[in-house]
Amino acid sequence: LKCNQCLMSFCQSCADSLHKNALGPRKNHTFLTTACGSLCSTCAVKKPQVFCANCEDYFCFKCFEDMHRRGNRLQHKSMLVSVSDGDIIEPQKRCEECEDRPAAFACDYCLDNYCVQCFWKCHFNGHRRQHTASKVSVVPMCNQCQNVRATIFSEQTQELMCTECFTMLHAKG
Repeated sequence: LKCNQCLMSFCQSCADSLHKNALGPRKNHTFLTTACGSLCSTCAVKKPQVFCANCEDYFCFKCFEDMHRRGNRLQHKSMLVSVSDGDIIEPQKRCEECEDRPAAFACDYCLDNYCVQCFWKCHFNGHRRQHTASKVSVVPMCNQCQNVRATIFSEQTQELMCTECFTMLHAKG
């Protein structure tokens, strides 16, 4: 799981322990399921290695082969994933296809921003399959001033902050 506010990936148990019972603003954070920090949706043992666009799910090689060997699933479109495909994002940029999820990739040819799922869906067939993409850069901004890049995570307030805001909030006196 990727926390949209912390900009970090967690397994389910770590996400629950850090966010579910939090007393501060962390309890209201939202999550995005990604390949990074997750496991195969079928066996829940191995890391995901294949994304099936039709199932909209991640699988290890063995489970994907077992589930897509025959029947209607034989025609499903799939792509290999690397763990870095789960890395997100600049929260201000949204996918231009679904207009819902944060953008993870910018197509170098289409010049559009896409979330992981929409990028693969739009670039499976035809000439678009040859397109290359760049990752959208991660630029977490300070939760206090919203003007400066965050460099510190405050354990006390459970927020990302710039050095100046952190110093001002935690000054003794």
